[in-house]
Amino acid sequence: MNKIRIVHHSNQLGLGGTEKEMQLLCKYLNKDLFEIYALAPYYPVPLHRLFSDHVKAFFGSKAALARKQQNHYLHARVPEFIKVLGEERVILYTDFTLAKIMRKISPHILHVHHSGLMSRPFNHPKVIDQIPLLFTINVFGFRDESYFQYKLNKILFPSYWLKEATQSWSKEDPRCDVLYCPVEKPQTKENLRKELKIEKDCFVLGRIGRNADDIYDPISLGAYKQIETDQTLFLVLSAPPKMKEDSKKMGIRRILFLEPEISDLFLSKFYNTIDVLAHARLDGETFGCVIAEAMIHGKPVVSHFSHIRNAQAELLTKECGFVAPQNDWKKYAEVLKLLCEKKFLRLEMGECARQRAEENFEASLIAKRLESFYLQELKKKNLIS
Repeated sequence: MNKIRIVHHSNQLGLGGTEKEMQLLCKYLNKDLFEIYALAPYYPVPLHRLFSDHVKAFFGSKAALARKQQNHYLHARVPEFIKVLGEERVILYTDFTLAKIMRKISPHILHVHHSGLMSRPFNHPKVIDQIPLLFTINVFGFRDESYFQYKLNKILFPSYWLKEATQSWSKEDPRCDVLYCPVEKPQTKENLRKELKIEKDCFVLGRIGRNADDIYDPISLGAYKQIETDQTLFLVLSAPPKMKEDSKKMGIRRILFLEPEISDLFLSKFYNTIDVLAHARLDGETFGCVIAEAMIHGKPVVSHFSHIRNAQAELLTKECGFVAPQNDWKKYAEVLKLLCEKKFLRLEMGECARQRAEENFEASLIAKRLESFYLQELKKKNLIS
């Protein structure tokens, strides 16, 4: 049987959980059955804008600094996709080149990872109309009211929480289902303690996520301030600028900021270094890739409720984590103090977290579930027997 050609598409290949999810699906899908491509739009930035932002950022413009960082990390994950698929199957396109690229690939399935709203490549109807099957992973639960909403063959949500939150339109739609985001088992047993000169008995909290101020919530930082001692450390990977500012204002001494990193080996070492993941995100999660990654590394997680999205409470059962009330940094601090003082408890919760992640979020299991969705829809279209 000839291989089924699948194009996975995201609006960028940067630092976000959406791109990481797409990368892992591309990695773990059965290459004997599927020929897989990864596509994302290319956003050329004019040289004068790059120069202007560089100068303005130097003189303290926060907006310019944010744009500069965004441009720098927009396609940071491209090398990782190339490792998985090969250089010829990782393609950055423009509006002028998309049609030619898609004609050449001639995919059986286009799988778009997006917010749910109209976005590339759906703004190219002549391209889309030639593709037999259209899948989406609807990351934020928005509903596209355009023509393309009715052409989709499968709409997948990353959590049952999100599917429930969208039930006004998804409940009676047979195309809608749930596919958890995949996470990999630890890549190594090594950690960063020796490299970063962290004492063996130091209680280490971890924070990891996009370095974006618009999703930053200070609850974990405020809570850490309440338990900080000479035997604690807050290890922060990819800190938002506002978090760095707040740590200075709060007078936090025992905190270490690491630059953004996407190497799976490094990330595994990071999770092996921490004792607890201190999760915080202003708008909450529709899944929470970093939560699941910490769990599969055997780490308990402390999070909080948000005013918008709360799938973090779906991932974190009481056996493997805590979810504090919204804006309640005192309760968050109580939980951190408990886990800091009771090593047996965090080890016990960490093991429960590992088991839950391996049974529900492990990448090869998620890829097999997605394969079953693909094969079901291909049979409906008589594209396979």
